Amino acid sequence: MPMEEGERKSGWGPHWLLVLLGLALVAVAALIYGAMGREADYRELLERRDELLRELGRLSAMRAEGRISEAEYERRRRAIVRDVENIERKLDEAERGSAFE
Repeated sequence: MPMEEGERKSGWGPHWLLVLLGLALVAVAALIYGAMGREADYRELLERRDELLRELGRLSAMRAEGRISEAEYERRRRAIVRDVENIERKLDEAERGSAFE
């Protein structure tokens, strides 16, 4: 069928819809993958915090039993508390960040 004057044949035709659909699927997949990664990081932070708190309990027991000096107890306790505070800060930041997504 010959083209009328003023008509142009587009090379894209309905293909632009497939391209847009493909881009949308890639965007959704990236969002899901990113959310899963953040969730895994959050869980790892929780697990690390819990392990540090258990270590603090073990350290306190060692002190109570006299198996560790007061100076060593204080040094190790400060390090654990500092690490827990850092993790809590990261958890708070993650929670604030996810509240707007």
